[in-house]
Amino acid sequence: MSRRLLQVVNLALALLTVFLVGNSLVFGTGSPIYEPGLVPDLPSLDSNLCFMGGLAVGLGLALIWITPKIEVHTTIFRLIWICALLGGIRRMISAVVVGEPPLPMILFAVIEVPLVPALIYSQHTISKVADA
Repeated sequence: MSRRLLQVVNLALALLTVFLVGNSLVFGTGSPIYEPGLVPDLPSLDSNLCFMGGLAVGLGLALIWITPKIEVHTTIFRLIWICALLGGIRRMISAVVVGEPPLPMILFAVIEVPLVPALIYSQHTISKVADA
């Protein structure tokens, strides 16, 4: 993957995160990304979804910030994307153990699990070329 393509993919995924998961920050259990009526309006769940939405928005903003010099921000790039990979793996485990989630959550896992290692490898390759 070229540097420019990695920047475009990173930026697109960061913006997607900020806008989609930002709904959890703003709306909690009432977020439109959850199927209406399927997520119980429990105070602890709403609080947790709002908090996790805030974390995700922060991570998305950090990804946007590092995009212009993506080849030099290796540590933060890997840390953020490893968080996404761990979350995606746990989504898949949850689908097996607890049950199938709403479609957007399945789509997120399909993106997170196979794509993240490819992004990390591409950034590693690009950063080595930049160091040379």
